[in-house]
Amino acid sequence: MTILPFLAGERSLGWHPQATGVIAGLRLSTTPVAIWQALLEVIALRLAWIARQLETAGFLLDSTEIIVSGGVSASPVFATMLCQALGRPICVIPTEASARGVALWVSLGLRLLTIDRCPLPAGSWFEPDAATHARYRERLERHRATCLAMAESWSATLSDQL
Repeated sequence: MTILPFLAGERSLGWHPQATGVIAGLRLSTTPVAIWQALLEVIALRLAWIARQLETAGFLLDSTEIIVSGGVSASPVFATMLCQALGRPICVIPTEASARGVALWVSLGLRLLTIDRCPLPAGSWFEPDAATHARYRERLERHRATCLAMAESWSATLSDQL
């Protein structure tokens, strides 16, 4: 099953405000749990897609530690999915990471701190498994192909509105 979670348009990786949601591969035998799992997986896959673009641009190095916090990341099930989709270890911390990250980034940029003086808060680490990561890479490619197939209809929809 492939889900495009664009109930209010696509908000990253293309910014198609006219994009619509899709559940591809839905069958009578599909259970609510399978739909819920696919919804969680698509969040992880979209984040992995963003990470891949950051890696390609040189902004996400192999040595970069991935720290997540808040919302669905508190779920060990989702944290495992995200770790496997990224193919790299992640640390889930119980405190808000965004404000801390910005403060550290500014402090490092102003040379008020050095990287060795920015310890990680205590958290739970999740390690990827190569075989599972390979399956997530296949899912990401299927997701990307579905997005690309739908992009033409999104453009047509936009043209119809002009």
